[in-house]
Amino acid sequence: MGEIAEMMLDGTLCQCCGVYLGNEEPSGFPETCEDCASEDSLTLKRKIMTNNKKLKNFLKEHNACEDGYIFAKDLTLKQFLDTCPRGDWILWLFTKINPESLKELTLVKGHCANTVRHLMKDDRSVKAVDAAIKFGEGKISKKELDNAYAAAYAAAYAYTDADAHAYAYPPAAAARCAAAAAASAAHAYAYAAAYTAAHVAHAADYATASAARCAAAADYAKVQYQEKTANICRKYLPIKIWNNI
Repeated sequence: MGEIAEMMLDGTLCQCCGVYLGNEEPSGFPETCEDCASEDSLTLKRKIMTNNKKLKNFLKEHNACEDGYIFAKDLTLKQFLDTCPRGDWILWLFTKINPESLKELTLVKGHCANTVRHLMKDDRSVKAVDAAIKFGEGKISKKELDNAYAAAYAAAYAYTDADAHAYAYPPAAAARCAAAAAASAAHAYAYAAAYTAAHVAHAADYATASAARCAAAADYAKVQYQEKTANICRKYLPIKIWNNI
């Protein structure tokens, strides 16, 4: 049985729509949220089955990655958003469903990239992250955002001209990935900023860990950043702004 199914059975999530019920301690048996409780049970079952099928078909049609498809195929869109453990998956799906929502996408990408700001070695990268957030908030123009992206892109790819051998070492890899995350935040690839941030965390923790624990610590850091960017996505991309599938 999957984790989400277990959470529905123990009262952590609504047994109908999967929304988090907010209880300090789960009751230990299935519960229903107020919205679902007000609807006819047969209507609810039909609606959930329809929504599940719509998302499953949408993922197939848009060639979702295998791991993401397995995670989401039996969920409604809201269940997916509430429980998804990876920010890059949420951003990928949002850009497929809401391709015109450039400001919202850029805002959340900026905040995802900002989680690795401390690893950025070039001021152009930092400025690109700030530009992404400002554009998302409506404070600068698209042209200003494009200019910031061009500068960040140059900063990211300057590493390839410096010393290719250095990329084999985690500190250099982390700095390079952080620069790439900044460039991604200001560009059109919606899920890249969150994806790259997780890999930055992996490389950075690998660099600081002892030889005996470095691999395990780096993997843990990557998972933590995936969850961190997922929470950022949930904050800035609430279900109410998503288009219908």
